[in-house]
Amino acid sequence: GNLRTLPTNSNGRSNTFTVYGLNPGQLYSTYWSVRTASNSDSGTDVVRTKNVVVPTAGAPSWVSAERSESVRGQIYVDWGTGTDANYYIVSTSGFQSGIRYTTGLTVNFLQENTQYYITVTSYNVNGQAGGSRGAWVTTKYWPPPYASAPNYLSGSPDLYVSGRISLSWSQSYDTDYFRVIIPAAGYESGNIYGTSATVSGLAEGTGYLVYVYAYNNLGQGGGATTIVTTTKFRDTTAPYFNSINASGDGNIYVSFSAADSGSGLRPTSTYYIEISNANGTTYGQGAYTTNRYRTFTTNGQGGALINGSTYRVRVTVYDNEGNSATTTTSAVYKQARPEGEWSWHSTKTSGQPYSLTAAEWNSFCTRINQFRIYKGHGNYTFTPAANGQPMRALQINEARTAINTMTSIPNTVTAGYDTSASYINNLRTLLESIN
Repeated sequence: GNLRTLPTNSNGRSNTFTVYGLNPGQLYSTYWSVRTASNSDSGTDVVRTKNVVVPTAGAPSWVSAERSESVRGQIYVDWGTGTDANYYIVSTSGFQSGIRYTTGLTVNFLQENTQYYITVTSYNVNGQAGGSRGAWVTTKYWPPPYASAPNYLSGSPDLYVSGRISLSWSQSYDTDYFRVIIPAAGYESGNIYGTSATVSGLAEGTGYLVYVYAYNNLGQGGGATTIVTTTKFRDTTAPYFNSINASGDGNIYVSFSAADSGSGLRPTSTYYIEISNANGTTYGQGAYTTNRYRTFTTNGQGGALINGSTYRVRVTVYDNEGNSATTTTSAVYKQARPEGEWSWHSTKTSGQPYSLTAAEWNSFCTRINQFRIYKGHGNYTFTPAANGQPMRALQINEARTAINTMTSIPNTVTAGYDTSASYINNLRTLLESIN
């Protein structure tokens, strides 16, 4: 219906229409019509196109196939042109391309480490297959891959359970299962076949570096990391004392042991220790320490400790959250035993006359009072010896009486009688044996 020739009209004009792409040697029907202002005419004709012989396309002049070294299952095919070829089709086992007007093609998704015979067939303008040519190619062998790392990993602390975190991550290629590893906690999970996990039993308020590794039959593959800090819950439980005791021999010494099952004892200024006044409840001399003991040589107001008096020691312990616990203990102060071993200034030999100087006797009386204070007795008032004056039985009996309150003592001496060296030595021995 597109090809028509207008007959010559009064103006001597004509039009020609040409249609391309018809099949050679085939009959086509045409329709024509002419219209003027006064009449019209129409008709049909049958026209046969010329029967042109189209030559067969020749095979490609050459074919080449090369495998890809970077893409799994990929090859590149190129070829030389074939005579009278309009287009080409590339085929091999399990693959056939569409129409190719160029002389090259990349083929993907073939089996790796497999030999293929690649055929390139030429086609003429009538779509008739002509010659073909081929080439062999073997796709690259790719070793089994290690499991790839997850693209992301996220973690969050549990807001209601102490020491618990939740983890999630993306699926990864060539992966059979995953494992969660937290080195700082000495934790490694079993095989996880999903993409999430929950880990419990961690320390609260602590940041942890978390690893999630992918695994397959080759072992551990790639991994992803994240840092998760567990929730720190408020500890409201006070620490507690395991033990506390005090002694009062020569000073007031206290020792103790404490612990905390929550946030733990604070590492500095762990304890506050103070002492009372004698037989009272007013405390002083307080100090912070990390030691689990303290020695007092003065009372709460800084005064001297009084022999026989009771002193109370108060100890407060703190944990990391500021919770505290306080306990007290008491001790009766007992003055320390006099040091050393006192001896007569000169030897007193039994059965023989002996000398006893005033200074020597007065020193002995001072030693007696030292033991009396140690044993909780007051100082005894002795009659002092004087140079050039004879020793009286009264003075010896005073010493005997002062010692007798602390230990058994020999009989009194009688005025007018001699006192032997054995008696004098026995007084000293009995005094120095007092504990």
